Amino acid sequence: MAAETKERIVRAAEILFAKEGYAGTSLRQITESAGVNIAAVNYHFGSKENLLIEILDRVVGPINAERLQLLDEAQAEDTPDITAVLTAFLLPDLHVLDELRSRDPSLPRFVARMYSEDSELMTRVMGRQFAETQARFYTAFGSALPELSSEEMAWRLNCIVGIVVYLFAGVQAPGMPPMLGPDVDANLARLLSVTVTLMTAPQPLEVSTPI
Repeated sequence: MAAETKERIVRAAEILFAKEGYAGTSLRQITESAGVNIAAVNYHFGSKENLLIEILDRVVGPINAERLQLLDEAQAEDTPDITAVLTAFLLPDLHVLDELRSRDPSLPRFVARMYSEDSELMTRVMGRQFAETQARFYTAFGSALPELSSEEMAWRLNCIVGIVVYLFAGVQAPGMPPMLGPDVDANLARLLSVTVTLMTAPQPLEVSTPI
């Protein structure tokens, strides 16, 4: 029974966080949606922040674990090329995105909101999630693209992260075809065609500070 109660709280919270954002969701909304009382949330998680961390561990944790595994495999024999590094970076996002959509179409927006909510808390908890992955991939991208300055590489990676966040947000412009289809491999191939070009473009001779 306790495990079932904990799971109801998590499921209710992740949907509400996806729809309303972390800051826009109250514990009262979560308890009402889960059909429990505040005491149950305090018993299982201790706080709303710990509940957020639990959900991030479940959703973002598998993305980063698969990323590191794929990167390890790519680096097992030699320095991987940019396509291999980007595949390791992007494919786990597509797998989790597909899994979340199968459970509830609104759930992918949870990841998008966690990336984009501007607060000290979100910076801290997201930094905790991505610290190891970020360090490993910066090194791998740097090895694959030694001609890029660290500033330029970071800027381009931020562009790619922006694409990923957009995909999780599920924004559909009027009259435009869907960004993703049902085939994960086809989605990956399309993303690679764009992101490989982005990462391997010649570095501008002069890079002005972004506005």
